Amino acid sequence: MFQQLVPLLRQRSVLLTITSLEEDQIRVNVLPKKLADGENAALTTPMSFTGTAAELDVQLPDAIVSFVASHLELKNTLERAKEEMAAAAKTTQEEARNKSKTTKKAAQSAEPVKGTLGA
Repeated sequence: MFQQLVPLLRQRSVLLTITSLEEDQIRVNVLPKKLADGENAALTTPMSFTGTAAELDVQLPDAIVSFVASHLELKNTLERAKEEMAAAAKTTQEEARNKSKTTKKAAQSAEPVKGTLGA
């Protein structure tokens, strides 16, 4: 179970709670800790499993692998989206700056044309 958590643990702390319930049932909660105030809440979504000790021994490692993979994919997707938005904002600012410079140059080079009316 802990080997499956290692990729997530490399990025953040994880809180595990294990509780005994009725009829030999056990609940295991995996709670990724928040790293920063502005962090997307989806990255700290907990995972909870309930079953007998035998069921958890068999099923929990695969479930943790799936949870960790989904978490890492979401983190990468959010980072990629943030980078793409920053690049788009930078491009838009540069385009606006270039357009402003072009408009100023055009206004400065345009002189009024004086003409004479023929008699």
